[in-house]
Amino acid sequence: MVGFGPAEAMDEAPAGHRARDFLPSAKTVFSTAARINYSAVDGLPLTRREYINANDSSRALLNGVICGISRYLEEEGYSAIPFLQGTDRKVLMGDLSLKHAAVVAGLGEFGLNNLLLTPRFGPRVLLGAVVTDALIVPDPPLREQLCDLCGACLKACPVGAIKELKDFDRKKGGAMDKYKCSHYINEILEPEYGHHSCGLCIKACHVGKVEKVQKSIQAKLK
Repeated sequence: MVGFGPAEAMDEAPAGHRARDFLPSAKTVFSTAARINYSAVDGLPLTRREYINANDSSRALLNGVICGISRYLEEEGYSAIPFLQGTDRKVLMGDLSLKHAAVVAGLGEFGLNNLLLTPRFGPRVLLGAVVTDALIVPDPPLREQLCDLCGACLKACPVGAIKELKDFDRKKGGAMDKYKCSHYINEILEPEYGHHSCGLCIKACHVGKVEKVQKSIQAKLK
């Protein structure tokens, strides 16, 4: 998935994580998302190691694409900074807020689980972005509302980090206990399984469930 959005629209992201914080002359945010393996997600928590492998594979694909696009834009005379998958371990946020970038570029919306939800794959994606001073025609924002506030992610979280959010905003996200989530991932799970090894809120989300992808694949095979 790819999309383009105006850099100034990211000014509503948290301070220090906006496009123009890194490139004051930025005009465009290029956002891209790669699907992760559905079966590894559905098998959690038994398939924690396989889930990590699936994430690493999609992350490598994204990183190559984002860095290649940035080099191309520089060769055309523009400034371009690639922002790859990776987060501050304490607050679970990258240098650039990749989720806000994806919303600005029309790829999806925030869900109650504070993850990006996409129409086709739900939250089962990894994100990357390029911030550039090249002026590119933006894609329209997503009009469809994907999250129905069913609360499945709240029930699935093993440490209760996701809460009923009165200030939930589909374009900005909402507050959650990221420190509690981070501690569980980095201090409890990582010593045994490795990085980013939870994923239960992703598994619980019904948006973009695997049945849709399976039907698409089966239709192509007929």
